[in-house]
Amino acid sequence: MLVDYWRWRIKINHVYNLSEYESHPMNVTIKTTVNLLLGFILCLLSTISVDFVQAESTIVPELPMSQSADWEGLSRWLETNLSTPGAVPFSFRYDDKDSREFLAGWDFVTTEKRLDATRTLRVHKYVDPQSGLEVRCEATLFKNHPAVEWVLRFRNTEDRTTPIISDVQALDTVLSNPTGDCQLHYSSGAREGVAATLDDFSPKRRTLASNSTLKFSPLHGRSSWGESLPFFNLDMSERGVILGIGWTGQWHADFARHSNALNLRAGMEQTHLKLYPGEEIRTPRILLLFWQGHRIYGQNLFRRIALSHYYPQVDGKPMTMPFITSSAAIYHEAFDATEENQIEFAKHFKEMGLEYVWMDVGWHDPKVGPTHIGPIDRERFPNGFKSLTDALKELEMGLLVWFAPEYQGSGSWLEQERPEWFLKLKDSNDKTYLYNFADQDAVSCITDHLSTMITKGGIGIFRQDGPAGANFKYQQPLQWWRDADPPDRQGMTEIRYVQGLYWFWDELRRRNPGLIIDMCGGGATRIDLEAMSRCVYLWRSDYDHPGFEPNGYQCHTFGLSQWLPSTSTASGYPEPYSFRSSMNAGMALAWNPYQPQVTQRWPLAFSVEQKAPYELKTVPRETVMGERIGYQVSEPFPKEIALRLTQEFKRIRPFFYGDFYPLTPFRIDLDTWLAYQFHKEDLDQGIVLAFRRPECQVATLSVMLWGLSEEATYEVHFEDSGLKRRIKGKELAAGLQLTSDSQPGSLLITYRRVR
Repeated sequence: MLVDYWRWRIKINHVYNLSEYESHPMNVTIKTTVNLLLGFILCLLSTISVDFVQAESTIVPELPMSQSADWEGLSRWLETNLSTPGAVPFSFRYDDKDSREFLAGWDFVTTEKRLDATRTLRVHKYVDPQSGLEVRCEATLFKNHPAVEWVLRFRNTEDRTTPIISDVQALDTVLSNPTGDCQLHYSSGAREGVAATLDDFSPKRRTLASNSTLKFSPLHGRSSWGESLPFFNLDMSERGVILGIGWTGQWHADFARHSNALNLRAGMEQTHLKLYPGEEIRTPRILLLFWQGHRIYGQNLFRRIALSHYYPQVDGKPMTMPFITSSAAIYHEAFDATEENQIEFAKHFKEMGLEYVWMDVGWHDPKVGPTHIGPIDRERFPNGFKSLTDALKELEMGLLVWFAPEYQGSGSWLEQERPEWFLKLKDSNDKTYLYNFADQDAVSCITDHLSTMITKGGIGIFRQDGPAGANFKYQQPLQWWRDADPPDRQGMTEIRYVQGLYWFWDELRRRNPGLIIDMCGGGATRIDLEAMSRCVYLWRSDYDHPGFEPNGYQCHTFGLSQWLPSTSTASGYPEPYSFRSSMNAGMALAWNPYQPQVTQRWPLAFSVEQKAPYELKTVPRETVMGERIGYQVSEPFPKEIALRLTQEFKRIRPFFYGDFYPLTPFRIDLDTWLAYQFHKEDLDQGIVLAFRRPECQVATLSVMLWGLSEEATYEVHFEDSGLKRRIKGKELAAGLQLTSDSQPGSLLITYRRVR
């Protein structure tokens, strides 16, 4: 109780800024009185004090605990927006006229076909009888999800140039909201490279008040870099709509409320262009999902459709995120990597069941000049990558290799051979040029080159970084795109570039069946429906890199897991708290099996206990954010702990593809608990991960589990203590008591239905 008294005294003093007035006698008296009263109240109500902390840290599940799709809401929306000629969920201006004024008068035809057992494609085609402009709305309806998705295509069918097409809104629709209450939920985007923070991807909520507008767009043409990911949940009091955007470029989303009506608009941020004869363009992809009940259930309906339709598939099933080991912290990324030391390094992880070896930047030949697509340094890799991948195959592992195809560097061999394939800035003397994925010949050339490298080298994961560096003003794509467009073709380079990226990724995967594409760019700055349907995100943030700071990693998992199941990050040391903080659908291990004989180049951002007589050393740590305190281990590599932790991850990995439930509010503070749950409804099993953070003085947390059958009995396994209990679902929803004596401490709880 004394600990709680001092904890709350400190909080009260902070809230009221009492420490600022200590010098004044009257204020000293006031402060003393407040603290004495606080202590008296807390002593009388000691149990309430703990309950208050726990209640503040608990999210209460709604009963009955079941997913709730709003099929009626979807049906009403379809009747209004995709059933009658001229009534459409999009808008644009044509020859400076609003499409809502004339579209109903254009020639109209609709067709429908079944794509597969779960999807139907409905195409609405409008053709201007005067200019021949064709507008197609290609809408997909889902059998198993209360959602509709569409993309628009504009095509010039005549032999003359069209008038200007502008202000294209791939989404322009109105939702009714009889109650008037509306909360907009979303998550922060990533901050690229040196700007990354521990609250990247953090969940956000804003009230959409009457006669107000909220506007969102990313930074610099990177779809998830900025204030928000391109996903939004409109909570309209026990029902809602989730908007997802698929555009790996500069999208925008606007939400306007007028009385009880909500107007949603989304698309490319800038379009003002004409089409040449036979030319066709497309818009961002739009997804609307309708839910009812509790907002958290709506979030999980989105996770489910994302897993089924916007996630790489293998044989018709969601791909399993890879489990990887990287020697980057020992071999200076891959600048000091050789065929021999990579094979030797991999052998240390065979027993742990690692699936890939990660070879990052540095494998290329430095004598050729700045290049990020090869050639390979033949002094270090005399046989290319084939001998390495053959040796890894014997260890039941594959190879990840880093590339940056959009950024060749000034003076690269490809730039020297084909300078016309590079975009240049108008008002800059910067000699950095961006490879033009808007040029089909350029895209075809680099696709042939990289696909050949992948095939000959037996590469299993193609890691794409870039497009350029961290110089925000000159080395990100948006300004390059806009500088390339004349006044009557604004937006065209971006459209062609983004389409070029999609063709490139699709073609690499078509030519190399089973290839995984890992998408990076100073972290996961390209998360959107289109990119995530082709790529995964093995390194989601450069936050505090290098160092692997665990509390920030918990925050990233908490925020991202509300939207997608395709992210991963790294673990810096085989220690339970930090390792579990890195757990997600996939993981990368930056462990040093040679310690202490070989020193890790990257000191840790967190302290770990060392077995006697070894001591943890405090050393400077250079990070993307400047110098920080670092920790360097001196003990032999803890192989037994490493084996236990890797086995634990592989055992529970399937649960990260289930539904996600936050069990505490999102917090970045170090004096609190953070906990979340992953639940597989098809198995009626799941896991709970709970973290008592380093400065948290409260050893106990009560969490209320979601997604359970109320009258069913579950076997609950407290993995750290080995204790197993059988508990009714209704009791688990009312509160499960968790205790950690460690500070910091982590808890893993698994549960399964037994009857």
